[in-house]
Amino acid sequence: MKLIRGMLTDLRERQILPAVVLLVLLAFAVPIGASIILSKVTTPPTPTTPPINVKIPAGLPSPANELAVLNGTPPTSVTRHGSPANPFSTSSASSGSSGSGSSQTTPTPPPAVHTTTTVTVTHTAVATTTQTRTQTATHTQTATHTTTATHTATTPAKTTTTATTTTSATKTTGTGAPLTGPASLSSDQAYTVTLNTKDAQGTHVLSNVVRLAPLPAAQSPEVVFLGVLKGGKKAVFLFANPVKFSGSSGETCLPAPADCQIIELGPGQGMKLAPASNTALIATFTFAVGSIGARSYSSSSAALNVRNATSSSGQTLLPLIGSTELANFHFDSAIGALTYKPGSSGSGATGSNGTSAVVGSGGTPGAQAGSSSSALAGRRTLVLSPAR
Repeated sequence: MKLIRGMLTDLRERQILPAVVLLVLLAFAVPIGASIILSKVTTPPTPTTPPINVKIPAGLPSPANELAVLNGTPPTSVTRHGSPANPFSTSSASSGSSGSGSSQTTPTPPPAVHTTTTVTVTHTAVATTTQTRTQTATHTQTATHTTTATHTATTPAKTTTTATTTTSATKTTGTGAPLTGPASLSSDQAYTVTLNTKDAQGTHVLSNVVRLAPLPAAQSPEVVFLGVLKGGKKAVFLFANPVKFSGSSGETCLPAPADCQIIELGPGQGMKLAPASNTALIATFTFAVGSIGARSYSSSSAALNVRNATSSSGQTLLPLIGSTELANFHFDSAIGALTYKPGSSGSGATGSNGTSAVVGSGGTPGAQAGSSSSALAGRRTLVLSPAR
């Protein structure tokens, strides 16, 4: 009772009690009213179809006979006399007795049919032999031998035999760019170096880099390429700013990792320059040696000109950098490479920094001192680590 009273109170408060009462009354009134109305509806009887009188034309069987035929019980039986004709026999009148007057038919056996059976046998044999021999980087040889034999026999026809042999041999010999250059050059050769660099502008591949070229650019030099070391196995680089080496690797850092002024790198070796503090406004610069090779020229004089070619911007940077280790390296145009002579700093006519010795006979340092001086005005300490 409490539940009912609570529901009534809730309905009154929401002012929906009349609507609920009306819905309840309709729920009972609609089925009762529909049943009363439908009980008074009467269904009219189905009209009877009058029979159709069909007059059968003369000469046609009656429907009853046709129905009997369909049911399998024919109304009448028909008996036929005589014998069926033999399609494989011929009829001829026989001269029998005069009183009989009858004719006799002699059956003729069917003609003999000869069947010829042809059997075809096909045999195919394919043999393929492939032999490949490869010698890495210098010699590649590929030999291919293919033999195809086809045999066809037909019985009772004649036998036909076909044999086909194909032999092909491919020999390819090629040499790619060597990772390291030759230990010595001929008179008409000069060393070539390929470098892979990455800076704020993206990734670059530099081919045939000239000696003393500043990297990544003359306006913002970080590294100077000095040339190929004697023996053709390593390239030498000079840092434009004070550098402290971090990490452990097999690279040669001169004079010491704490004061790395010059580094020697072989093909596949690379270094990463980064600012010593996060406040320095400089992007990380990565450089690596891609390959060291040798190129031949038309004459010895042409090769000598290429060996002595240097970057004018790099020539101007050398005295401004003030490296104490630079004087230990000398460029020898006769071999087209740098030689290392420790303990030669400050000796001879090359000066305290050995500029003219590294530049070689074709260099004229000091041509662009003003622009290079401004490029090194804001020198900072960098951290050097092996590139990963």
